[in-house]
This record gives sequence, structure tokens and C-alpha cells, in this order.
Amino acid sequence: MMLVDFILLTKLFLFWISEWYISLVVLILMFAGFEAGFRMGIKSPAVNDEKRRNVITNFQVGLISLLGLMIAFTFAMAVSRFDDGRTLLAEETDALETAYYRSDLLPDSTRTKLHDVLREYIDIRLLFYQPKLDESKVLEVNRQTRNIQKKLWSYSPEITKELPDYLAAVILESFNKLINASNKRYIAMENHVPEVIFFLLFLISILTNVAVGYSCGIAFDRHIFFTILFSFCVCTILLVIMDLDRPRRGMILVSQDSLLELKKEIEKKKK
Repeated sequence: MMLVDFILLTKLFLFWISEWYISLVVLILMFAGFEAGFRMGIKSPAVNDEKRRNVITNFQVGLISLLGLMIAFTFAMAVSRFDDGRTLLAEETDALETAYYRSDLLPDSTRTKLHDVLREYIDIRLLFYQPKLDESKVLEVNRQTRNIQKKLWSYSPEITKELPDYLAAVILESFNKLINASNKRYIAMENHVPEVIFFLLFLISILTNVAVGYSCGIAFDRHIFFTILFSFCVCTILLVIMDLDRPRRGMILVSQDSLLELKKEIEKKKK
């Protein structure tokens, strides 16, 4: 287990750090980059050289454009993963509901046992989506999920024995969809924006502020208000992107209402 935790930690270094801390550090580094650029600009001989000033301005505009492109690209990746999470949750809920109601085709004894297993399965899947679930607990929930899936398939001889082939195939197909949905959901939850992209975003953000500071230094004017506004806007966007990329914690979470509603509906039916 320690080896698994170490591999996960080295693979997802930023993932284990609060997005608020990361954004704050980037904000401080952006301010520091601006100040460094400003001081270099003051000492630059380009103050009285119009051509050099134009080159520096073009450099600055290019960096800002590159930063905007990187933010748009990364934001689109994060939103796409978030939307996939919602879609796959709806797919798994539908698969669970289908499996539950198709099992009504079975005789009472087998149907009751399958209903109990499926209710237990719903509880386990709700645990999987629980906010702030750490990686060790995720692995444990996945182990329990696989055990219940095996238990479901263990009823296949009874199902094929008690029902005609075409009805047995319908029920077994619903079990298969249930397993596929949980596997796809796990893969989607673990599919994050590559951390190298975040590091590149941080670097470009800081370098952009260095370039802005350099231009302000040449003009002997810090433009503090606009610098702070620009830095805060960039860091806020980075915060939102990282929050979207962390499906179990943060401000933006995939709602589990559909799965909870299914659980309530099944419990009412049981009564």
C-alpha cells in the first residue's frame, strides 16, 4: 500500500495540495515577477530607444496571448472532464435502475436476494462519489464494488435456470452495463489534466508578469491597480480550473442527486 501511495503521490504532486494554496503561491510569484521585471525595466537602456520598446511591447503582447490560449485550452480540458463525470454518473444510475427493475422478472426468492445485493451496491457507489474521499478509501470502495459485481454474476446460473433464454439475457445484459458503467466512471474520475500543463501555465503566468513589469519599468510607472487586477484574474481562473479537475473536493462538485433519488425510490418500493 505504501508503494501504491508513493507512486500516486509522485504522479499527481499538485493534486494533493489545496488549490487555494497553489493559487496563492502563484499570485505571490506573479507579483514578485512583476517587481523583478519592473526593476530590470528601470535600468534598461531601451528607455530612449523606440525600436527596442516596440520589440518589448510585442514580446509582452505575445506572452499575454500565449497565456490566454493556454488558459482557454486547459479550461476546456477541465470542463470536458467535469461534463464526462456528470454524464457517466447519469449512465451508471440508469444502469442500476434498469438492473433493479429487470430483476423483478425473477421468482420471489431470487428477486429478493438480487434486490438486496443491488441496494448494497448503490450504497457502495454513493461512497465512491463521496467528497474528500482519499485514495486509500477509493481503492477500498473499488474492491468492495468488484466483490458485489462478482456476487451479482454468481446468480447467473439461477437466472438462466429460472427464466427463458431471452429474458435471462436481458437481465445479464443489465448486469454487464452496470459493471461497464462503474469502470468508465472510475477511469473518468482518475483522468486529470496533466500536471505538466499546470506547471507550464504557472510559468507563463509568471513570465507574463515579468514582461508587463519590464514594460512598466521602461515607462517609470508601475500601474499597480491593473497589475493586481490582472494577476488576481489569472489566479482566479487557475483556481477554477484546478477545482474542476478535482471531482471529490472543492467548490464545484458533480451532484449525486440522481443516485440518491434512485436509492429513495427503491427504499419506498421495499416498504
